[in-house]
Amino acid sequence: MSPSEFDREQARRRREQRERERRRRLDRQQALEAEAGRRNQQVTEWLAALSGLFAAAVLRGNLLDFEAMKPPLPRFAPGQLAQPEPRPDPDAFRAAPLRWYERLLPGQQERLQARWQRARDAYTAAEADWQARETARQGRLATVKVEYERGAAKVAEQRARIDELKADFSTGKRAAVQECVERVLAASQYPSGFPAPKAAVVYLSKPRQLLLECQFPLIDQVIPTQGTWRYNKTRDQLEVANRSAADRRERYKSVLAQLTVRALYEIFTTDTPGHIQSIVLNGVVEDENPATGRRTRPTRVPRPRVRCGRVQPRGLPEGSSCARLPCTSRAGAGRTGVAV
Repeated sequence: MSPSEFDREQARRRREQRERERRRRLDRQQALEAEAGRRNQQVTEWLAALSGLFAAAVLRGNLLDFEAMKPPLPRFAPGQLAQPEPRPDPDAFRAAPLRWYERLLPGQQERLQARWQRARDAYTAAEADWQARETARQGRLATVKVEYERGAAKVAEQRARIDELKADFSTGKRAAVQECVERVLAASQYPSGFPAPKAAVVYLSKPRQLLLECQFPLIDQVIPTQGTWRYNKTRDQLEVANRSAADRRERYKSVLAQLTVRALYEIFTTDTPGHIQSIVLNGVVEDENPATGRRTRPTRVPRPRVRCGRVQPRGLPEGSSCARLPCTSRAGAGRTGVAV
């Protein structure tokens, strides 16, 4: 190879190397930009879900469905155990007759008797085996049937318990009203990954008042610190602009307000007979006191008192993020609630 050809070959290799490096950088840039877009989309969808916490409850409506509470009735399905195995057929064990040339030989009668005896022995053994298998099948079938009847009795008891709960709720028995409210609050669905509030309920039948304590999530559990992700071409890395403390606090206030009013709304839509005339709600969070290191439960939502008429949690700005919603209770016809 001449010197000029060698130089041209080296130049070609350098160009190919630069092209490979350029494509690698471009692929990396596109991958990081796509990752930044994916993360921004996740944050946007999460914030949208937080903004619609109360609206989602309104769209679902009343969660108190007594028929849905009932477990389905079990069906007896023993499968193959229900089908007995066919009994051995005596004809299948019948001895074959002697051939014409066998009848000409001496001792033909003894040979025929021996054949019949072997056939009878084979049939007797097959019959005994079948009887053993059939006895075992019937035993397993009886066991399955006993288990089914036990399970069916338990399901029937549970369904009867739901019917009793429905009747007691309609008449306003204290334990039934309290249990139904607990069931509804526990059945409330939240966005995937959102820590659902923990509720403790006490119903006082004499004043027809409901005491409700909700343990709400911490700000770090629901409000992301990340703002907008972007690709920094100079540093060749992803960078994020953190969300301001003021923005996080405002979003957290909105979440707490929605959770508060959502709980009230779900209780009101549940109380169709109108047993609950007032609600006292205490919203708390469980956190660690940085000074003492102990777990504390400070009140984060001013305690609202809800009665027939307009509902307004104390400390929430009137009219700023609240709207009036009609109550579905017959006893509180015309009663309105607050929606965030």
